[in-house]
Amino acid sequence: MLKTLRIAVGFLTVLPVAPKKIEPADLGRSVALFPLVGIIYAVVAWGSLRVSTVVFSEEIASWLTVLLLTVLNGAIHWDGLIDTADGLGGRTPEQTRALMKDSRMGAFGGIALGFLVIGKIMLLKSLINQPLAVFIALFSVSRWAMAFQIYSQPSVSEGLLKCFVIGNRRVGLVIASGLTLLLGLWSFPVGGVLLGLTLLMLLLINPLLRWKFGGITGDILGATNELIELSCLLVLNIESFRF
Repeated sequence: MLKTLRIAVGFLTVLPVAPKKIEPADLGRSVALFPLVGIIYAVVAWGSLRVSTVVFSEEIASWLTVLLLTVLNGAIHWDGLIDTADGLGGRTPEQTRALMKDSRMGAFGGIALGFLVIGKIMLLKSLINQPLAVFIALFSVSRWAMAFQIYSQPSVSEGLLKCFVIGNRRVGLVIASGLTLLLGLWSFPVGGVLLGLTLLMLLLINPLLRWKFGGITGDILGATNELIELSCLLVLNIESFRF
């Protein structure tokens, strides 16, 4: 269990905690624990906002927090968002994946990244006075979304995701979902709302992903995480969902 969690943390963050020797089956088992990694992001975001506002304005505190979160994941999710947005310009799954492999950032990718960064900075600052439980729900459901995609969608990846050997997908999804529900109960009903929103969005975008890309890749997982986080932040800014 501890080894599997270390692998999950090492895969989703830049923290050097993963064991040196990792088998493909170990990578596959770590997917079920992705929601737990959200706790690390939640603590970092919550702590950063609280500490930064002692010295800086809310806007600067939010900007610093977004920067810190980006460093924590090595900007891999932003890179995935850029590549996925650029891939949308292709007409066939083969063309979309070819565009995603291009190291140059296209117009779609640049626009998507701009909206994401601006949106996160604007939306995060309104959560400065929210409890840690809300942050845990936010960052756990977005990591659960990646696990959901891995368990439910075909992979067309030619990168690291190809190395994942997934055993019993149903059991893995149940474990990941159970962990997310437990974490969400701490901030009930907000956690339940975010999980429901995430599931609805996944059910809507999955047909698009299969049509445009033929399945999922590591880039698409990163883009999914960012899209879910941004959408949940929008919901958390609705006054009726404030603690």
